[in-house]
Amino acid sequence: MNRSVRRTIGALVAASALMLASACGGSTDSSSGSGAGGDADLVKTAAAKVAEFEKGADFPTLPEAFDPGTGKIAIIACGLAGPDCKNGAEAAQEAAQKMGWQADIFDAQFSAQRGSGFIDQAVQKGYDGIISISQPVETMKASVDNAIASGLTVVCAACFQVPGFDKVIFASVDWAGQGSQLAWSVINRSKGQAKVLLYDAPDQAVNARVKGFKETLTKECSSCKIVQSATIDATEIAKPGPPTFVADLAKNPAGTITDVVDPYDAIGVPMAKTIKQNGRTELTMSGYDATPEGVGGIIDGSLPINATMGLPRSFMSYAAVDLIARTKAGAPTYDVSSLPTILITKANAEKFVDSYYVPEEFPAAFLAAWGK
Repeated sequence: MNRSVRRTIGALVAASALMLASACGGSTDSSSGSGAGGDADLVKTAAAKVAEFEKGADFPTLPEAFDPGTGKIAIIACGLAGPDCKNGAEAAQEAAQKMGWQADIFDAQFSAQRGSGFIDQAVQKGYDGIISISQPVETMKASVDNAIASGLTVVCAACFQVPGFDKVIFASVDWAGQGSQLAWSVINRSKGQAKVLLYDAPDQAVNARVKGFKETLTKECSSCKIVQSATIDATEIAKPGPPTFVADLAKNPAGTITDVVDPYDAIGVPMAKTIKQNGRTELTMSGYDATPEGVGGIIDGSLPINATMGLPRSFMSYAAVDLIARTKAGAPTYDVSSLPTILITKANAEKFVDSYYVPEEFPAAFLAAWGK
């Protein structure tokens, strides 16, 4: 699986010419740094970077095929109420079943305590491995340490790679790099004049995204401004609004902000719906994780979403299953700690409605590696 995953970007030349023609002036009302924001060079640079980010990158090549044998995996989903968690967990279960293993999904309901309990239960019931889907291992440290000491392989998929967990396998991405790419997208969309309502969340992966976004926006775009930084919790996913966002919209009437950046699309899509319902036509959403509903909204214009960062979520899940089986069999393993991501916009969104972001050979390469 060594082919480069490249995407053709339609009408790029015309779009770049339009942005060059629309170069905008600077502003002294800014929290940003020394970048040359608001000028033609910045607009040209942003357009070029966006075009590159829309193409994607290489995925790792799987080692030689092996006999996966049989075994059992406990899949700890951060919360099945979140579409990313649910889809990641279901992809891992699908992979295990195709490999010939048993896999059971447990819903942590965004609770580290519940997740820890499921890990302890997996140890007691003789599972071979545990996959945590976006539930940070540092929040379940005692149970994770006990599982590893008991001989289980622990993989954290779509998690932030934290120090002190050298024996945990991380199937992950460059979170700060995602934030930087999305910042360039916002600069490009606003022609260097973005006024941003930026959301963080109590999660280290999201924190890294926010840091990468802030650093790039403030360094590169002197006419851009982060008007408000706010924090929102995953428990608000199922609540109308969500409530924190409704309150923040009231604080920022028309003319004060141009862009809203969500911490992840599971909560960003409800935000986009609220923007539409409230008639805030001046606002545009950007975010992360490329949920199918959000990508669909980009394609047909039904939601005010400009861009989202696509993760190889199903690839992470398949790799997590594969690596647990390889570890048990003593077969060669490989590094998936910094998998490629992709910027999804109107130009390439139709390719990612149902598949998130995966190589063209996926999942056939995994099936071949398992002799299936």
